[in-house]
Order: sequence, then C-alpha cells, then structure tokens
Amino acid sequence: MMQLSSANFTPDANTTKTTPPNGEVASDQAINGDAISTVTVTKIKNAAAEAERIRSLRQMKMFATALLLLVTVGFLVARIFEDQHGWLGYVRAGCEAAMIGALADWFAVTALFRHPLGIPIPHTAIVAERKTEIGKGLGEFVETNFLTPDVLGPKIAAIEPTQRLARWIVKPENLAIASQRIAQGAAKVLDSIDDSEVTVFLEGRIAAVVTKFPPAPTLARVLRNAARNGQREQIVDGILKRAHDALWDNRDAMAHQFISESPWWVPNSVDQRMFDRLFAGITTTLGTMRSDHNHELRLALDRRIDRYIVELETSPILAVKFDVAVREALNHATVRSAITGWWADTREQLAGELAEPSSKVRERIALSVEAQALSILGDQPRAQRYNDGIQRIVVDAITSYGHELSGLISATVERWDTEETVTRIEQQIGRDLQFIRINGTIVGGLVGVLLYIFGKLL
Repeated sequence: MMQLSSANFTPDANTTKTTPPNGEVASDQAINGDAISTVTVTKIKNAAAEAERIRSLRQMKMFATALLLLVTVGFLVARIFEDQHGWLGYVRAGCEAAMIGALADWFAVTALFRHPLGIPIPHTAIVAERKTEIGKGLGEFVETNFLTPDVLGPKIAAIEPTQRLARWIVKPENLAIASQRIAQGAAKVLDSIDDSEVTVFLEGRIAAVVTKFPPAPTLARVLRNAARNGQREQIVDGILKRAHDALWDNRDAMAHQFISESPWWVPNSVDQRMFDRLFAGITTTLGTMRSDHNHELRLALDRRIDRYIVELETSPILAVKFDVAVREALNHATVRSAITGWWADTREQLAGELAEPSSKVRERIALSVEAQALSILGDQPRAQRYNDGIQRIVVDAITSYGHELSGLISATVERWDTEETVTRIEQQIGRDLQFIRINGTIVGGLVGVLLYIFGKLL
C-alpha cells in the first residue's frame, strides 16, 4: 500500500515540469519612470501560481491517500477484535466498503492521466492516449460555444468597450500607462522601418510633387507672392548675405586660384595685393547693397528678378531647363545622401523623444489621448458608433476566422509533449478530482455500514 501511495498518489519530478502559456499579457506599471519588463513580471506571477497549484494538488493527494490508509488500518483492527467486541462489526463493514470505494475512485482518477501502477490496462491513461482528440474537441467546443456572433456580439455591446476604455484612460495613473504603451508601440514600429524604403518613398513623393507642381511656374508664384507680401527685400537680403558668406568661406581657395593663373612674370606679392583689393571691393559692394535698398546695383537686381519671374511663367524653354535641372539635382548622390541623412536624424530624434518620459512628444501623446477619451465620454453617439464598429469587426473576424482559431487550439494541443499535456491538465483539475476519491471513501463507508445493518435486520 505504501508503494501504491508513493508511486501514484504524489507527483514525481517529471510531473512538475510545465511551460508558461503563449501570449502572456503584460500588466505591470512603470516605476520611477523606468518600465519593468512585463514579460518577466508575468512569468514570475505564473511561476508562483503554478507552484501553488502543485502544492495544493500534492496536499489533496496526500490527504486522500491518508484517508485510504486510515480506513485500511481501521479494517484490520476491527477484523482482529471483532469476535471480542461485536460492535466492531459495524466498523469493519464501514472500513471495508470505504477501502473499496477509495481504491475504485483512485483507479478512476489515476486512469484519466496515467496507467495505474504502471500497468497498461486498456482504457487507462485516457488524456495521454487521446491527446489529439481532446485538443480537437476543445477547439470545436470553444468555436461552437464561445466564438459565435450570438455570444460575442451582445457581450461586446453590453460592456461598452469604448466608454470603458475612455473611463480607464482619464485616470491620471492610467493615462501615464496608456501614453507609455503607445510610445513603446510607436518606437517598435519606428525600429521596424527599413531606412532604404523610407528614402525611396521620400524620393518618390518629392518626384510626385515636382510632377504635380512644375518647378518654374511654382517658383514664379512664390517670388510674386513674396513681392506682394513685402518679403522681396528679405529674399534679396538673404541672397546677398549668402553670396557674401560664400566669398569669405572660400577666400583662401580663390586667392590661390587667382595667383596660380596670373602670368609667371608677375610677383606673387603683386597678385596678392590685386586679389585683396578686388575681394574687398566685391564684399564691400555686397555689404552696401544689403544696407542700402536704393543702391543702383540692388535696384538692378530687383529688376532682373522681375524679368526672371516673367520668364519662369512664360518661357517654355526655361521651364524645361528648370525642370530638367531640378530632376537631375534630385537624382544626384548628394541630394539622396541629404535625404537619407535627414531621415536618419529625424528617426534618431523621434526615437529619443519616444523613450524619454518627459519629452514633448510623450507629453503631446498623453494630451491627445486624454483629449480623445474626454471627447468620447462627452459624445454618446460617437462612442456608440465606435462600439458598433468594434462589434462588427469582431463578429466579422469570428465569422471568417473562427474555424482557424479553433484549429489553432487543436494544433497547439497536438504539438504539446504528451507528459507535459498530462501535467498541465492534472495541475488544473487534479485537486478537484481528489475530492472524488475522498467522497468515494466516505460514501463507501456509509453504504457499507447501512448494508451491514440491513443484513443484521434480515
């Protein structure tokens, strides 16, 4: 009997091996601005729950086994002393029937999961032998009784998911969690984007804009609007400043080129003085043109810009040349490199903003989410439209893919290791099944006493 108890009534080392289910849901919050790993927290919680189930199952098995041992001892003692004490006959009959009930129910419960005593008796180890059928049946059961429009549709309508989510979000602590999750999701999407695809997309969009808005007429309109809005002077000032800065930035290179191309018989010192005077004259003139809006050369530049605007609007040849120049510039390696560099900088900056809890981007996300939640709570028709949309999406998905979901359940169970499947199911329902053993022991004992009394009366 002790061998029976240790081998079949308490789990061995193999029966404690489980694997956490897939699709664990993260539920922790951020602490001091740093997000705890949700998967790690969930695994810890699952491990604790699993350990508790194993402990509870072991206790119930030990209790049921102890009850069987108790009635066995009671039967032996009563049988030995029954001749000296007639009332022990009732005890003996009750314990005898209790042993039969306990052993029968132990066999039934054990046969669900394993071969009793390791003997391959037919129709035992039912879960292990029929794992595939159980998985298929479970999938069909879920599909038939849960994944139906009649079940899910009214349930979604009753819980009002839009309002429930909005009420949850408007709480400050939940708003922080929601904005953090959105930022994390956006960061993952950003990290998954292929830089080369973005570059191609931007180049395509720029080319589409150039096609839709021809460069020459567009530039003409910009310059005319600038003149009407009094921005002509700013544009001319900008042109003169850039010309002035470009001269100074390239002064040494220009001096070297000027001296190297001078006749050999002219001394370098003379070339240098000539260049200095020429350079000073040009830069001084540009500075004067910037400060004196009535300067003769500046007025000439203004007139040239006006004529250029007219040419941009009316000259087909200039329009074609301008369009070709713009397209060649867009296809130039320098421009492509600039686009790639701009996207890389933008991506890096946005990723940093999303990761920083106090950033402007995170702040705008929180404000936007809160505003949307408050708006939904104050607009019942809008919230109802969202609820109806969610209901239609879920019902359509279930109608179209419910069978695939049930197939996923059966396929998942089929892939499980047989011993692992037995262990999982036993840990979930094994504790309750031990009550069958306990009740069988108690009820068997009572029935035995009643039958003994009935026999006495006859």
